[in-house]
Amino acid sequence: MGRDKATLDADGAPLLVRVASALGRAGATEVRVALGDASREARYRALVPHARFVADAVADGGPVAGLVAGLADAPAGPVLIAPVDAPFLAPAAYGPLLRALEGRDAAAWTSARGSRGGVAWLFGVFDARRAGAVLAAALAAGEREVAGACRGLNAAFLPEQDLLAIPGGKRHLDNWNEPGDVVAPR
Repeated sequence: MGRDKATLDADGAPLLVRVASALGRAGATEVRVALGDASREARYRALVPHARFVADAVADGGPVAGLVAGLADAPAGPVLIAPVDAPFLAPAAYGPLLRALEGRDAAAWTSARGSRGGVAWLFGVFDARRAGAVLAAALAAGEREVAGACRGLNAAFLPEQDLLAIPGGKRHLDNWNEPGDVVAPR
């Protein structure tokens, strides 16, 4: 992308602010921001002063290191997950995931989108302790890919067609990875 995605403007607000707000509307009582680069903390804290900031579990560990750090810092129970580059999060999309989490490590939407398709782990709900332990073990074993780290989870998978029936669900899994992806959130 060439610049810090968290600070990209999305309809008048930085992406980090939009994502934190959507998670709050979805029921999150605390927001945690995993920092792959600790030098960004002051800038992010100015945007979301109510958030907790956690350093990635290992340097250059990618999203897996951020997940491990966030889950380790969270209280026991369900944790709503979202990438910072998701301007169209639909808060209502987390309700079915929370219900499906019962007795499992995680719940996530499946998707046929993108070049790989598969499971949208970074838009899921994880049990802080159970999923955290599995992901920490995978990270310690050298796994840096989210799909690989999540392979050992006892997870519920919800079909994308159910997501599409939720208000805002059609764009819930969209994210901004390339400059051409940046479009008006309306």
